[in-house]
Amino acid sequence: MDRTVYADNAATTAVSPQVLEAMLPYYKEVYGNPSSLYSVGQKAKAALEEARETVAACLGAGAGEIYFTSCGTESDNWAIKGAAHAMKKKGKDHIITSAFEHHAVLHTCQALEKEGFTVTYLPVHENGIVRPEDIGRFAGKIRSEAMRLLTLIEDIIRLSRLDEGAPVPFEPVELAALCGTVRDRLMHKAAENKITLHVKGAPVTVSGQRRTLEQMIFNLADNAIAYNKPHGSVTLETGEENGAPFVRVSDTGIGIAPADQPRVFERFYRVDKSHSKQTGGTGLGLSIVKHGAALHHAQIDLHSTLGEGTEITLRFSKAE
Repeated sequence: MDRTVYADNAATTAVSPQVLEAMLPYYKEVYGNPSSLYSVGQKAKAALEEARETVAACLGAGAGEIYFTSCGTESDNWAIKGAAHAMKKKGKDHIITSAFEHHAVLHTCQALEKEGFTVTYLPVHENGIVRPEDIGRFAGKIRSEAMRLLTLIEDIIRLSRLDEGAPVPFEPVELAALCGTVRDRLMHKAAENKITLHVKGAPVTVSGQRRTLEQMIFNLADNAIAYNKPHGSVTLETGEENGAPFVRVSDTGIGIAPADQPRVFERFYRVDKSHSKQTGGTGLGLSIVKHGAALHHAQIDLHSTLGEGTEITLRFSKAE
């Protein structure tokens, strides 16, 4: 005799006779919309709330913590997207899952990647278990995400200090030497990205906060490296134009579209979210430049052409 063995009860399960008996009145008589105001709907709502309280009591939870969904796919989407967006508000946007999950999980993670989340898909061996050799790579990604988070925190602290406007004494700062310091700090990153880093121009001195000025130039140069092309170049130039000191950072990178140029100095604005994730950017670097420029009464000029590169100049007031 043929016998069917059903092994997909995790997806759909035969309804038990007791459940069917309990549900029949709501299929035949009390089938109103529980969100409506008419009497049949209100009866359905009362039954729904009673069921919610019953389930909550069985689980030791509050009734407000129980949500009913139509299927597992909806539940997966709700849980993953809800948790992801909640954690993103805390600066955590790295999702880790196995490559062997149900499509309800994988497709949701793929959709979140398009929103700018980072997703790590851990491979499994023939028994469906994560391979021990992948743990090192996995740990490395966690470390890189942690470092990115620390960078974000540092950037937020810098911005908050600039926002506070607390009086900090200015001092004479020689910009060409400062550009040399920034070049030295970024030489390793430039080499890794196959970018040539140059410093040129004449020595010029401004009155300002040395650490803030260095951070401004660093952020501009760091962006110029991150959004460049292989074997491209970044140039830091200092000098005077019409008697006013300037620092100019130019690159041979991917450029910025005209529609994005007015917004690149906004907090957390990213021209290319996926590229920003790859480079570890926080979306605050240029905002720090903007606030630092305001602190020093400097003007920012931006010129960029898609596919050719970007040039950003900080123009300071003439010395009195």
